[in-house]
Amino acid sequence: MQPLSVVFGLAYRGVMPFYAVLVREFFGARIMGTVFGAVSAFASLGMALGPWAGGLVFDNFQRYTWLHVGSFAIGLAAVAVALSFPTRRRPSLDLGRAAA
Repeated sequence: MQPLSVVFGLAYRGVMPFYAVLVREFFGARIMGTVFGAVSAFASLGMALGPWAGGLVFDNFQRYTWLHVGSFAIGLAAVAVALSFPTRRRPSLDLGRAAA
């Protein structure tokens, strides 16, 4: 067994439950199943197509440079998407006059 596959498996197992928390916080419990299903589908699709696309890029360019550049660009796109979500504002307490 490759040590890298063990590290990847443990990291994925640690991150996947966090997706459910993020989905519930940003989209609510009413559509949580639909959104979580879409998140899981896109994550699985990326993990299925990633090695194939990486092999295709390596076969064409004979270097890993463009794979690293592509991964970095996808990471920047993910950060941009994450920053586009609105922040949740907590309701402020009304500490005006006390009723006498």
